[in-house]
Parts: sequence; structure tokens; C-alpha cells
Amino acid sequence: MTAQRRRTSPQARQEVTQALGSIRQQQRDARAHAERIYQAVRAWETSSNAGELVPSGGPRTGKTSRMQVVGIGQYGGPPCAVLFISRLHLPHGSVSERAAAEICNADPLLERVRAGGGLATLVQERGWHQHRADALAYAKAVLRLAATLGDSRADEALSIIHALDPANKSATLSVSSQE
Repeated sequence: MTAQRRRTSPQARQEVTQALGSIRQQQRDARAHAERIYQAVRAWETSSNAGELVPSGGPRTGKTSRMQVVGIGQYGGPPCAVLFISRLHLPHGSVSERAAAEICNADPLLERVRAGGGLATLVQERGWHQHRADALAYAKAVLRLAATLGDSRADEALSIIHALDPANKSATLSVSSQE
């Protein structure tokens, strides 16, 4: 290996070093994006609109009554309903809370995170949490959630983190060794 290292030109070594640096930066970015989504799901911060009046589309009356009745909203105009929409705040924007909740309820890891359980954080100063396998599983779960809810960066981060998971590498190796 030492002889081969000597034969490699300095330019080739520099290109390899730059490529590795770029890969490491992509991994750091993916890990940071997963952490932001993870913390947003743990916090589960929502907001609702003030309520929008939605006409029911029923028949309009030609006459309006002079009598004003308190508590019934059909006098003087078409029947209406008030629509409240609750939104969950994620790093890529606000999404339907109901859609996010349905996805979380279907996945035990996401359900645990939403309830405030699981790891407190996915990362530490120098990389993944000390329980790396758990951190990777949570990261993949929250990235799948975000990708399903329209986060385009989550797809990229998910593919990078999927490649980091040793369980995926062993499955790939066992498949290729059988051929």
C-alpha cells in the first residue's frame, strides 16, 4: 500500500481528499437536516387559522327577514360553515397536522417521537448519538415523514443516511455474494 501511495500523483491525492471532504459535508448536512425535522416532530408546534367562512352552496333565499335571531346564522344570506385548518410547523414549511399525525400513528418510531419519547437528540458534537443504530432508525423515519409531506431535501438526506446504515450494507453484501 505504501508503494502504491508513492506512485499516486499529488494532484490525484488532492482530488481524492476533496471528494472525501465533499462526501463528509453531505453527510453532515443530511444529519443536521434529520435533526431539525426530529426536533420539530418532538415539539409538535401547530397553529390554526382564524376560521374561514365556507358557503354551503345551498339555495339562496330571495327575501331576507327583518327579524334578527341570535344564534342562527342562516338569516340574511346563504348557509355557511366555519372551517379551521391546523398546520404542523416543520423545517420546510407548514403541513397539514392531520396528515402528519396519520403518518406518525402508523409508524411506532414516529409515534414515540411525537409523544416526546425516544432519543433527546440524534447527534452529538462529533457525529451521531452514541446509540448510532437507534439514531439512524429515527433519522430515516423522520426523513421519510418529511419526504412524504413534500420536503425535497429530505429525499436527498434519506438516500445519504440510508447508505450510512451498516444494516443496509450487510444486506447489499449478502445479496451480491449469492449471485
